[in-house]
Amino acid sequence: EIKAQFTDQTFIEVAGELSGRDNLYFKTDHHWNEAGAWVGYEAIMKQVIGRDPERFKFELVSTNFCGTMYSKSGAFWTKPDGIYKFTSKEKDLTVTVTYDDGTVTDTLFNDERLNEKDQYTYYLDGNHAEVKISTNAGTGKKAVIVKDSYAHILVPYLAAYYDEIDMIDLRYYHSPVSDLLTDKEQTDVYFIYSLDNFAEDPNVVFLR
Repeated sequence: EIKAQFTDQTFIEVAGELSGRDNLYFKTDHHWNEAGAWVGYEAIMKQVIGRDPERFKFELVSTNFCGTMYSKSGAFWTKPDGIYKFTSKEKDLTVTVTYDDGTVTDTLFNDERLNEKDQYTYYLDGNHAEVKISTNAGTGKKAVIVKDSYAHILVPYLAAYYDEIDMIDLRYYHSPVSDLLTDKEQTDVYFIYSLDNFAEDPNVVFLR
């Protein structure tokens, strides 16, 4: 039903892209893992950007992630998940990440979060109203991403392509999103959600 209302937009059938592949979600958490997010990234590169995905190198940074499903299920014998850092093999990418609280960093990952229970916040420091990312990708392209937390592990892949990324969480961001489209010809707009969150998010109605 959602796809039928956006016939002039690129609608990626993520379920179909994920079908037939294994180990795409954390075993102890409701989010997709670095492998699942890569499938989403691959689909975006091919269907939206029209390029092959870049190659990335992966570094295991934690072996003891126990996510939300672990806490809710009581299945405490389940083996913890791993958390991976991934960076482009094809370019020496530099980034500047500016958070809505004024914090500025030079990384898409927050090592301090690995010492906390919810290690998924390692990716772009978890939920924020707005996160601005600038890179030396050199494409001249910008992305505005309206999202829930499923985007956090996907955006580090996309950062290898975009010079600028604005990540917006409508639960906390209340300014007009259209104000971010300063160069519409060079800006791609994404909605990256889990389907249940998108279908139930009352804040989408306030988009303008």
